[in-house]
Amino acid sequence: MRLNAHYRYAGELLFYGASFLIEENGVERAPTEEEIAGIDLHVYDAIRMVDSRTGVHDPLIDKHVILLGREEFEHLVIVHLSEADRADYQAHKDAVLARPTLKAQ
Repeated sequence: MRLNAHYRYAGELLFYGASFLIEENGVERAPTEEEIAGIDLHVYDAIRMVDSRTGVHDPLIDKHVILLGREEFEHLVIVHLSEADRADYQAHKDAVLARPTLKAQ
């Protein structure tokens, strides 16, 4: 993945480290390495919203977690990609939108 679809590799790294925030005492902050390692983000795939953030208490890390919306996260990924990776990502996205069966590939 790192060599053949670098935009996916970069997106995966950002997903695990930056697609959520921790809320403590009403203040949102970036997660620590320990929190990133301790949470299973895929448990929340079904409740992650498209255009808004979602809050949930995670029992594994015993913290209130704010999941970024899918659109907000996509924007975060795009901003962090190189120009070449951005073009590859957009080409893949356009192909998926034209033929949704490509999404799993």
